Amino acid sequence: MKKILFFIVSICVASISYAGWPTKEITLIVPYSPGGTTDQAARNIASEIEKKTGNVVLVKNMPGAANLVAINHVINQPNNNHTFIISDTDFISGTIAQGTNAYTHFTPTNIISFSPYLIIGSPETNLTNFKTEIKNKKIINIGNAGGGGYWLKQVKSPIEFNAIPYKGGANIMSDVMASQLEYGISSVTSFYPLVVDKKVNPIAIVNDTRIDALPDVPTAHELGFIGNNTMLWTGIFAQHNTEPEAIDKFSKLVQDAVANSSYLQSLPKKGGVILNYGPAKSQQFINKEVILYKKINSIT
Repeated sequence: MKKILFFIVSICVASISYAGWPTKEITLIVPYSPGGTTDQAARNIASEIEKKTGNVVLVKNMPGAANLVAINHVINQPNNNHTFIISDTDFISGTIAQGTNAYTHFTPTNIISFSPYLIIGSPETNLTNFKTEIKNKKIINIGNAGGGGYWLKQVKSPIEFNAIPYKGGANIMSDVMASQLEYGISSVTSFYPLVVDKKVNPIAIVNDTRIDALPDVPTAHELGFIGNNTMLWTGIFAQHNTEPEAIDKFSKLVQDAVANSSYLQSLPKKGGVILNYGPAKSQQFINKEVILYKKINSIT
């Protein structure tokens, strides 16, 4: 009888403990420097959660080693059920490429959105030029960073690419705009303002279908590129032994934040797609990404 009463009391204590979650400030770690797209998403989400709960959400930037600085920091800290990482595709692709399974120490709480990749050309290089270069089997230079590079690695292409690695999309944009680089590939949401201002030329969208934001831009598949599409997604992860109640409450706060953030809700106008998945759908999404990037990483 005493054991039964102890069990009931334990359940009640646990329920009380998480009924009022959060009980302290939430830390949202960004594995990149301030100012980037992931950082902007983090700060918008933090602001919306603070408005709703009155609870402080601390956004902490910890860049370095393709997410591993931030990841290892969280892994090595005692779990307080209030610390999360917001990252992008590199959380999976980068760690797999580095030969680590660090992502297995985390549980996805939310997949927020994704952006297809877009191939752009310099002001002097447009889609007509690109089709001619395909026809002539010309070797072309293309700047890439992150997921764009992974797509180039595995795609069967009608043209030979000289893939030039860059640290980020901003550097690619600068060189393509200045015609120091023929082509570049990065997320469509990054390139979209330059396309609208006619500072670069859109060539092909890496997506199953054309997108509403750029309806006249063909898919890479239409131009003869065959392979798995990669994408730049944004997601949030909790340490794997975070209490389920904390994950559930946090995930719902994030979903509400995404729905109420004018910044995030503007992404479709720039070619992005809002997903706003909770934990279960986020885990299914990540499982597919792990399979994809393990396959890509096995390609020599």
